Amino acid sequence: MDQYEDASLKTLGSIIPFAILAFIAVILRFYARRLVRAEWARDDWTSLLALFPTLGCFILSCLMVKYGSGKHVRVVSPANFEPYLQCLFAYELIYAHAILFIKTSVLMLYTRIFSTRKFKLVVMVVQAVIVAWYLAVVFVSIFSCNPTRGFWDKTLVPPAKCVSSKKFFVGNAIPNIVTDVVILALPINTVFGLQLRTTQKLSICFTFLLGIFVTVSSAVRLVAQFRVDEPDFTWAMNDTVIWTSIEPSLGLICACLPTMRPLLNSFTQASEKRSRRTTSYALSERSNPPQGSITRNGRGTWPLQTTESRSDLGRSETRSKIVVDTRIDIESSTEDTRQILHRVV
Repeated sequence: MDQYEDASLKTLGSIIPFAILAFIAVILRFYARRLVRAEWARDDWTSLLALFPTLGCFILSCLMVKYGSGKHVRVVSPANFEPYLQCLFAYELIYAHAILFIKTSVLMLYTRIFSTRKFKLVVMVVQAVIVAWYLAVVFVSIFSCNPTRGFWDKTLVPPAKCVSSKKFFVGNAIPNIVTDVVILALPINTVFGLQLRTTQKLSICFTFLLGIFVTVSSAVRLVAQFRVDEPDFTWAMNDTVIWTSIEPSLGLICACLPTMRPLLNSFTQASEKRSRRTTSYALSERSNPPQGSITRNGRGTWPLQTTESRSDLGRSETRSKIVVDTRIDIESSTEDTRQILHRVV
């Protein structure tokens, strides 16, 4: 093993793109609501609230890289150990806030789209479980060592008594993954009960199931956390640092994607308009041939526009009036179905 290995660039290269995309996703979410002149809803404001701890996780990851994450402990200055562990302590608290607000935003979006009493009751139960998880994580994070400062101050005499970091992280991650799966599954049954074509149902389900990427990142983070108790902690913790930043960023991105339908519609309509303008221009060029005449052996003229050209003009005018409507027909759906399809915007 090369004790001078340095994974700092790998860490930064992994977390920076996701943090930027999370920021952009929230901005686009609000812009999409503005685009259709819809009022900003509670789930929108909660996603904005979630952005701050999500970016906090990113900033703490960068600070941990500064203090030695991604390097072997032998080459890290002992003076960096205390600020490194202080960042880790803050990380546990801010991560819990990010996950709480992201999942709450998703559940609020669900209740805005699916308004049945039974569905709302299930959402309330899931929300209660998430809040209980959040309170447990915050409590154990703050009091994981006795005294609390013993988490980062290893010079205390007598040494502080601390909970096993490995047990804490694993106990934190498993309920988090379980609630991820439950949130993914919540809307599926309701969507398949709608009076829509199968392709439309699958399309809506696909939008909600994008959150599976968050569940995968949570699982990868869980696997990485089995190494956190190793003596070479600045190196062993690095994968946990990476995925603890990526997970909330990815979660926020996926929470915002279902609300971006107006942006997709706007882009599609703009593309169709450009295509129609191009087609109309080409047809007008064909239907307006050059006018004039040519000399015939010095004894007369022939017009450039022939009978065939005039015939083509007539056909072109007919074609130019054809408009293709590609909008989805949901007239056969019930009123409830139509409302559900439009509540997402």
